[in-house]
Amino acid sequence: MRDVQNYDPTRPTARIGKSLRTLFEVHRQAFIEGVQHHGVAHQAKRLQLLEKVIEKATTAKDFGNAIKGLELAAKEMGGTLTNVSKQEVRGTIEHRHLSVEDAKAELVMRLGAIIEGGTLLPAPMPTPTAIEGMAETPSVQPPLVDTPLEP
Repeated sequence: MRDVQNYDPTRPTARIGKSLRTLFEVHRQAFIEGVQHHGVAHQAKRLQLLEKVIEKATTAKDFGNAIKGLELAAKEMGGTLTNVSKQEVRGTIEHRHLSVEDAKAELVMRLGAIIEGGTLLPAPMPTPTAIEGMAETPSVQPPLVDTPLEP
């Protein structure tokens, strides 16, 4: 395996000359750009070809292959034939802290509620009047209580 690595032009320790490394880079770039020029590299072209296959199979009353073509088209549209995965996130993500002090105060409040046996619930949204009042008065951090946890 080491012998192969010695001649791999993508590795910095490759034992090849500059001319071969340059030649490799030129051909590699041409290959990468050439892939984009092929029709089957584009989803729209693949779907057109699948449509033709489905129509020919249906005309020939070969419904088994027509169904396979429809399944392929559905997979193509759903993205299952690509290496890109899509994830759907449900719910809301909120960021409602006006300052670091507000975030610390909310954290202390939530941790205190958890220690007292409560649950971790989202804090209520501040009202516009409360937000205006916060901007005028400096925020006060609640004191940290140093109480031992009961076993």
